Amino acid sequence: SKITKKAQFTGYARDPKQTEKKKLYNVFEKGDVYFNSGDLFRTDNEDFIYFQDRVGDTF
Repeated sequence: SKITKKAQFTGYARDPKQTEKKKLYNVFEKGDVYFNSGDLFRTDNEDFIYFQDRVGDTF
């Protein structure tokens, strides 16, 4: 999910290294920042969203 002023991500409690490992920079445009949750979703033909799986570890 995109990290913005309205949708902030403060990170993992007392673990800035793990927090930084989950951030993705310049994904779609220069300067954007996203959080890689590891959650995998899918959408159907009516644009409903479904959780499918967790990819990788939680850290």
